[in-house]
Amino acid sequence: MAQRRAANIRERRRMFNLNEAFDKLRRKVPTFAYEKRLSRIETLRLAITYISFMTELLTGGVKAGVVDGVRGPSPLFPITAQQRDYIPYSLVQN
Repeated sequence: MAQRRAANIRERRRMFNLNEAFDKLRRKVPTFAYEKRLSRIETLRLAITYISFMTELLTGGVKAGVVDGVRGPSPLFPITAQQRDYIPYSLVQN
């Protein structure tokens, strides 16, 4: 009985920490204010997409409105050639 109670406490603590981590991740990925709360899988997929985009942006893969070979503004951020050459200090630190 005591072992089962201890296991339940550990599981509740584990789930609390997991949910807290997902909440922190949800606050970091860009979403629209009117969207419903993202599920865990939606949060992970959006985070993967966002990290890939930011990696391309920082390595120069995104150039003057060309994303994945398609001409036009980025699906996440419209970017000009002048903006591409400027990386805000706050992005470098985070």
